[in-house]
Order: sequence, then structure tokens, then C-alpha cells
Amino acid sequence: MEYDAIVIGGGPTGVTAAIYLARSGKSVLLFEKTMIGGQIAYTYDVENYPGYIGGDGFGLSQNFVKQLDETGVKVVYEEVINLELQDKIKIIFTNKGTYSARCVILCLGAGSKKLEVPNEAKLTGKGVSYCATCDGSLYRNKTVCVLGGGNSAVEEAIYLSDIAKKVYLVLRRDEFRAESSLVKTLLRKKEEGKDIEIIKNNVTEQIVGEDKVDALILKNVKDNSTQTIDVDGVFVAIGRIPNTALLVDKVALDKQGYVIVNDKFETNIPGVFAGGDVIVKDLRQIVTAVSDGALISISANNYLRKID
Repeated sequence: MEYDAIVIGGGPTGVTAAIYLARSGKSVLLFEKTMIGGQIAYTYDVENYPGYIGGDGFGLSQNFVKQLDETGVKVVYEEVINLELQDKIKIIFTNKGTYSARCVILCLGAGSKKLEVPNEAKLTGKGVSYCATCDGSLYRNKTVCVLGGGNSAVEEAIYLSDIAKKVYLVLRRDEFRAESSLVKTLLRKKEEGKDIEIIKNNVTEQIVGEDKVDALILKNVKDNSTQTIDVDGVFVAIGRIPNTALLVDKVALDKQGYVIVNDKFETNIPGVFAGGDVIVKDLRQIVTAVSDGALISISANNYLRKID
């Protein structure tokens, strides 16, 4: 079957684009290799999405699943491994089959940025984690460290403070990049008696351990002094990088690997659109992600009318 549109990625951008296109009468196929909702599905508490009060990200992702089903979007849980985008009919190859569509929407999201320090790769899954809601329960009544000063890092520290015996939060700078409301929540937890220690102006020099994480060696960025802290687990939250390795030589990317789009979310290939965390943007929130998806649907609809 040839679809009007294939959406690659089941995060908020891809879900919104798929729903809007389906509601306009288009046949839509959405690929997701893990879980609908993307990063949201692992978010402990969604506080800033209008109309969604007092819920976790998994609950919101389940609402996405229901809405996709109700609007007639076909969801396939397969991994896209190759694409042919130059012709009018786009061909998508997955680990299980081949599919075609008249337009393609790229919403591949972003992955966790790595520290690139000694023992990180070796100890990933053995004390090094990139998702507190996924692995936090393994560190009940233990000592953990969260690395990063943005929203994700502070959220993870807040979440872990209810599980772990002690939480270190290590920032590269002397101030947080996270939203002030999150920082206030973290400090309130600390005032309420949670053992949270904030270490500023430090970076990770090395993760210490053979078969499991034993400690972190930190370096002060101002005076180059080092210190070692004993920890059982390390949660890395230092940023994200676009999942665009699949798109190299397929669409135009910038030097950081983000897909280049215009104000209509069009790539350099006619009939190929992109949005969400794979493009450069000032704010990466659920609300901006769904906005991207809605606007992409308009551009995709215009494109489909044009080629008809």
C-alpha cells in the first residue's frame, strides 16, 4: 500500500503531524521503534503542558496511543534502516519490510549526549545510566550522582531524591540552566531533609570502577583541583544530540547534525519535512514539539495538493 504520508518517530511532533494529517483525510503510517511518546514516556512529572495536570509522561504517551488509534493512523513498531527520498514516491526500508509514501515527515528525536570519559562505555548499564525513571529503582537507599544543570538533570535529581540515600548534582557552571520552578522544587526537597548535595563548577574526569561504578573523579573548572566522590550510580543528563545518523547524505544537515529546514519545516528534498528535536530551535518542550507537528501537517497537506 502506498500512503499519503509516512511519519518517522512517535514523539509529540510525529504524533501531532500524524493526527492532523489523518483528520484531514490522508492515509498515514507512523514508525516508532520503541514507545509512542518518545522521551516523554520516561518523564517523571509533566508540569508545563497546558491542560495536563498532575500526571506523568507515560500517562500522556498512552493518551497519544489512544488518539492515534481513534484517528486511523497506522502505527508500526519497526526500526527504519534506510530511506530513498529523491523521487516523488519515497521508499522507507525497515528491519522488517519496505514501505512507500508520497511525503515523509522526519521526527527522529534526539539521544543522550555522552560524557566521553574513561570507563563510561564499559560501565553503561553497570552503574552508568541516561534515564533516572528507567533505572532509578535500582539505586534505592544508595548514593547516586546526576551530571548536568539543565531541566532534565534537575528533574532527575528531584526524582532520585525520593529513592536514593544521597543525591549529588554536579554542574559545569556556577548556576543552573534549568527553569527556576524546577530549581525551587529541588531546593525545597533539600530543605525538607532530602540529602542533596550540589557541586558547582565541576566536570567529570573519570568514572571509577571495574565491574560496577565505585566513584567519580571531578575536576574544578576554575582552579583545576580534583576530588573523588563515592557513588553507586551515575545519571548523565548533559544534553541531547539529534538522531540523524540515518539521514547523512539523504537530506541537508548542519555541522551539529541537525536537519536544515525553512519556516515551513521543508527540507532541501521536496516532499520531505522535519521537526522536533532533529531541527535547531530555541525551546525544546512538549508544547513546541506539538506546534511543530501541527505546522508540518499544513505544509505536508499543501505539498500533497500541489502534486495532485
